Order: sequence, then C-alpha cells, then structure tokens
Amino acid sequence: MGWTPPIVPDGFWDHSTIKDAVAAQHFGHLLRAYRFHPHWGGETIGQQALAAYLRHSQQWLSKWEIADEPTRTYAELLTQIADLLVIPAGYAGGVRGAVVRKR
Repeated sequence: MGWTPPIVPDGFWDHSTIKDAVAAQHFGHLLRAYRFHPHWGGETIGQQALAAYLRHSQQWLSKWEIADEPTRTYAELLTQIADLLVIPAGYAGGVRGAVVRKR
C-alpha cells in the first residue's frame, strides 16, 4: 500500500518558511518547512510519514534536514520530490520538470 501526501490548499507554498528554503536552495529546509507548516494546525508531519510520501527512509530524510549546506547539485532529486509533493513549478526553485499534478 503506497502513501500519498495530503492535498494542500492554495497558498500553502507561499508561506515564508517555504519561500526562504526555496530561495536558499536548501532541500532539507524545504522538507522541514513542509513538515512544520502552520496548515497542519499545530501538529507536524512526522519524518516517517514524509519519508514514506517520498518513497525513502526516515534516516534519509533526517540526513537532508540536518545538512549544513544547501543542496544545489541535486536537481533531479528536487524534481522528483517536487513532483511527489505536487509542488507547483514556480515554487520548486526553478527546477526543470517540477509539474503540477491534478488529483
């Protein structure tokens, strides 16, 4: 059974923490901003759940979140993640291939 990320409302990707992570091109900060977004109503998306959405392990996700350096050389990975989380192309830091999928 596969996990799918929740559908997020319009404006979700406009939150300042998301925009800051994209501007810094820091993949780990983007993942953390997604997990701690106010949309979740004071709750968070756990690393295990987000990792499952992205088809990776919790350890993999944790490694990215705690990385000190931005991950500017991972365009293919960013494109995959942007697609899986249904991040609109304009919010994916200019990563080619990030598309909006209709559900």
